[in-house]
Amino acid sequence: MKSRTFALDRVLAEIIQAPSFSIFTVTQLRIEYQRCVSGRLPASSRELRRYVYKQVGRLVRVGWVLKEGEHMSRNAQYRVQDLPQNFTLNLVEPVFGRLDVSLPTAKTPNGVAASSTSPTASSFHEIETNLNEIRMQFIATLGEAETYKSILAEHPCLREKLESTYHKSRDKSSNLMGQLRALEQTVKILAEHQ
Repeated sequence: MKSRTFALDRVLAEIIQAPSFSIFTVTQLRIEYQRCVSGRLPASSRELRRYVYKQVGRLVRVGWVLKEGEHMSRNAQYRVQDLPQNFTLNLVEPVFGRLDVSLPTAKTPNGVAASSTSPTASSFHEIETNLNEIRMQFIATLGEAETYKSILAEHPCLREKLESTYHKSRDKSSNLMGQLRALEQTVKILAEHQ
């Protein structure tokens, strides 16, 4: 079977792999995620809740997490399974904030402590955070565009209804790819000069 890469926020991956989170609710996961990251948290808790819920949905779709209880229940429990064998896990930096400096892994990619307050380190961290946000948006949008494309291929009768939505999704994906490349190049240049 062909191996697929599954990108996931490193903090979320660490949390769900902890023995204490073998069974969890979305609320418990959100609270623990919020505890583990600091810095640029979203302006509203609603945005963070939506982000965590969306990631749990992705975990359910690939079969890493199994939902138990009522389908639409806010208190539904999730049980962590083994990562499916055909998936390779690609850990990405947290979309929101940075790791709390009390954690042993709270270092930037160049090994400098995350609590550094020099303007260059601050700029590097901010641009790196933007890069991770754009990367996650790009992955989601690319998946959306590919799904529309396959639906249109399998169901030509839906072309009239879905084609404009597919083109919008594809254009957004292309735009995000450009942003992603610019941010990756900026991070690379900053990393070389630190």
